[in-house]
Formats: sequence, C-alpha cells, structure tokens
Amino acid sequence: MAHHHAACCAMANVAVDLSDGRLEVFEPNSFVNDDLLVYVADRSPCVKSLRLECSSPMVSERGLAQLISMTPQLEELVLQWPLHTTHLDVASLGIAKLHQLRHLNVLADNTIDDKKELTNIIDGCPHLELLDVSRSIVFDVVDDVLLAKCATIKITLKPPFFFDIGAIDL
Repeated sequence: MAHHHAACCAMANVAVDLSDGRLEVFEPNSFVNDDLLVYVADRSPCVKSLRLECSSPMVSERGLAQLISMTPQLEELVLQWPLHTTHLDVASLGIAKLHQLRHLNVLADNTIDDKKELTNIIDGCPHLELLDVSRSIVFDVVDDVLLAKCATIKITLKPPFFFDIGAIDL
C-alpha cells in the first residue's frame, strides 16, 4: 500500500510540474500527504480551488495550514475531515487570511466551537458567498449578532444539521 501511495504522489508531482505553475484546481485522492500539499503550493501559485478529502492519515493540520498559507488566491476551499481522526482545529489553518475566498465548506464534525473562529473567517473573507459549516459548527456558536454580521455580505449559511430548517439566505 505504501508503494501505491508513493507512486501516486510521484505521478501527482509530475502533473504539477507539467502544469508549469498554471494549476488552478487541486482535488487529490486519498494518496495525498503533507509533502505533496507543500509541493503543490510551492509550484502552483495560481491554485484557486482546493477540494481535499482528508481520509489519508498522512495529512496533518500542519501540512494543511502550510498549503493554505502558500495559496492566498484560493477562491474555493472544501475540507472533508473524517470522523476517525483527531479534532480539526479550523482556527489554526489560517482560513481567515484567504481574502479571495468565495466558497468554504468544512465537512468535519464539531470543529468550530467558538463564535470568534467563525467571526474571524467571515471578517477575513470579504468575498465569501457560500459558507457551509453545517457539520462543523457547535450548536451555540451561531447567534443573532453573528447572523446580523453575515447579513452585511452575500452569504449562504447552512445551519447545523440538527436544525429542522433549510439554508438561510442572507
């Protein structure tokens, strides 16, 4: 299995090199690891879309944070963090510094447990149009003040899955 992961990473490295810095969309499979994330970020300054299903145990918060810090032009970020891994610390990833971000989906259970974390993301990403943290947010994080803050920007906030209502268009 390790040989398969290494071969897939090597092929991904070649594809990144062939893109000659013009890679805009990166959607790796389960073979991804921290080294590949950094390799992509280092050689692909134009990445605008990252869809990462972190089912690989070789992806850490550190590697993910490094990738995010090296790709400030990201417009779309989808993170799916599986249940069997440790808690994803969204605040440590630096998402609030992605000022061009338009779509953010964090599909990880109970990873935003502080109103400040969510507020920092909303304040730091002025172009945000879609915010889906429906699996990620702890029940008492969203309040009227936060919803009012969301009303000042074009955003769709999907409430936690245990609310019995659809998406709130603000």
